[in-house]
Amino acid sequence: MLTPDQYLHVVTERLRQRGGRLGTVRLGPVTATVGFFSESFLLTKMNYCVVAAAYPEIDARTLSEFATLAEEHDRANASGAVGFTAASIVLAGLVGHVHPDAAAAAAAKTPVRLGRETRLVAVDPSVGARHTWLSGKFSDVVLQGSMNKKVVYCFPSPDEAFEQLRQVPPSYGGLTNGPGLVGPGPGGFPGQQIPPDSRPPTAPPPAAGPPGPRPPHYPPPGHPRTVGDMVSLRGWPSFPEHLPTFDPDTAPETPEDLFLAWLTEAGEHVLAPHAVTLSTVDEQGFPDARVVILKDVGPAGWAIATSSESPKGHHLTAHPHAALTFFWPGRGRQVRARGTFAPAPPAVSKADFLDRPTASRIEAFIGHQSEPLPDPAKLTEAADAAALWVAANPDTAPETWTRYLLTPTTVEFWQASHDRRHLRLRYLREGATWTRERLWP
Repeated sequence: MLTPDQYLHVVTERLRQRGGRLGTVRLGPVTATVGFFSESFLLTKMNYCVVAAAYPEIDARTLSEFATLAEEHDRANASGAVGFTAASIVLAGLVGHVHPDAAAAAAAKTPVRLGRETRLVAVDPSVGARHTWLSGKFSDVVLQGSMNKKVVYCFPSPDEAFEQLRQVPPSYGGLTNGPGLVGPGPGGFPGQQIPPDSRPPTAPPPAAGPPGPRPPHYPPPGHPRTVGDMVSLRGWPSFPEHLPTFDPDTAPETPEDLFLAWLTEAGEHVLAPHAVTLSTVDEQGFPDARVVILKDVGPAGWAIATSSESPKGHHLTAHPHAALTFFWPGRGRQVRARGTFAPAPPAVSKADFLDRPTASRIEAFIGHQSEPLPDPAKLTEAADAAALWVAANPDTAPETWTRYLLTPTTVEFWQASHDRRHLRLRYLREGATWTRERLWP
């Protein structure tokens, strides 16, 4: 069974690997690990502050007080981001014996206030439980999916943390303290006080052995770099140890219902589950593929959106037969849909465009997608001009912006299995209905 200190060691190691600023701070009666980092999100940034500490008895009031102190520390110490900021996120987690009211508080949806959001996490290693809220809403899955990914990475399940400790020997040494992170910090939340000397001493570092052989130079002098120089491809794992179950005999009558169930489940575990590979054929018959975002799934079709003047827009005009492929390696699942695309009515396409984030609308007005860019400064000039245009014309959409709807003729669902007996279920359209059939792996 994991102890709270062992679990916090895993959190610290993950924050160390993530980069950014890492340190400790005194929050009330506990010393908390704190990590600050940012990531690019479309044309903006998302700022994260992760605060984690051990506490013997965690009730809802204690968790709320801890989150408030974490928010205060974030506001006092977070670095300013350059450019647009999509959101500032605080992930506040306590590790210990979790009371039922704290579990319910952590699992409740957290409000977003002026671009700021705090996710509560309560972890009880003694029972292998992690309590938090993970969004599964399709309409905001881009932003919320990114947050979900950070929550489950920074605060893994106790089982996952145990596996990490079992497979990777712990490193030794203290935290690398970033500027302004170590200090008394805000104080005072109720409950049992943790004595400052209650944490077990850190084990000494192992004695240094003789230096090992130096890694080879890459690429080798006079030779191109190859995959064989780096690693054996068979040495990389394909799927996680634990895969979800799937019973094709209980699948719903339509592929859309099964897809939405799989998409919602994937949104709790992977980043951008709605990212999909669109495969098309150009005017000369050559195949092409790129990753786009699924906009909707329903009776009208499987929706994506782009400019009709983009390469993929030209492809869909010349050859409307195309395919969508979803792959969620963290769940060992794949969905493939093939059929015919058609443009939606102009009013639907305009509504799609106006529903996009501001940065995405600016990007669309820049234009020139996939054209050569000899001078990167021209992109900055075009982006500044597009930003002014969008600000002055907030209800305007480019005439070329088009929502395309796929009417699939076949949809296949693929579930990986470690024994290689993968489960494959294919839906075939027959008029207004669907038939189902199992496929050999």
